[in-house]
Amino acid sequence: MSEVILRRNVFNKIMHMIDKAKKDEVSGFGMCTYEDGAFTVNEAIMIKQEEQTSASTTMDAQAAANAMFELKDYGDYLWWWHTHPNMGVFWSSTDTTAINELSEHGVVVATVFNEKQEMKSAVQQGKPFGVADLDIPTFIENEYIDEATLKAWDKEYEDNKAIPKPLVPNTPARWDEWYDDEDYYYSNYGMYGGKNYIGGAGGTVTEIKKKEKAKDSTIKEILEQLGFDKKIKPNKAQQKEIRRLAPAWAALLESERTDALCNIWNNTDWDTRIGGVY
Repeated sequence: MSEVILRRNVFNKIMHMIDKAKKDEVSGFGMCTYEDGAFTVNEAIMIKQEEQTSASTTMDAQAAANAMFELKDYGDYLWWWHTHPNMGVFWSSTDTTAINELSEHGVVVATVFNEKQEMKSAVQQGKPFGVADLDIPTFIENEYIDEATLKAWDKEYEDNKAIPKPLVPNTPARWDEWYDDEDYYYSNYGMYGGKNYIGGAGGTVTEIKKKEKAKDSTIKEILEQLGFDKKIKPNKAQQKEIRRLAPAWAALLESERTDALCNIWNNTDWDTRIGGVY
């Protein structure tokens, strides 16, 4: 019966990567030698991550190919490792598919880890034999870990972790969409262009929404002062102008200069003043 022996330094490195990645999965390659029924893993590296989530990890294909070449002097058999940080150690359908692909033309050894330091290993040979053992004993060799090694691992993780994709804000309400619900004013006249609008406003989504909500009553008062309600709605040109001038009008309302606000509105030449500067 085969077994997998991890050099202490290899095991410590994987545990360190789990700690760095927190709830996200992480993966990489290593190489191992075989003697007297034991696959000994001599080295492991983290591969550049194309995607990292709490349920999956995807390695960059070119980085994976480069890693195989880099590891060639550490053994004769490929070792694929990955993590299930907050779950048990098992082979998911995605894992078995990966093992099948990696072992298509030879022997591959695989180990899955979690934050509890639990491990599960497998060895599989594809063509021409198609032999697999998905549950073989895994042991750790004793070895000291030094501070320089820890720092090197930190750098390796930071260099290869997935870059978070930016959040895509929801599309703001169009200016020709008028709602009959309680969000009528808020959706169309938020100080930053609507409650879902993020660009240019600054701050987190929560902060922006809080600022918009605080100004909601002011915008509603502006519309009411101009004689608009849910039945009488501004035309498209007026909608555009209301949004452009909302901050200035809010200041007029705060100083109770409602007469000035109405004079600006009533004296507007809608054919020439849209987009202009007062």
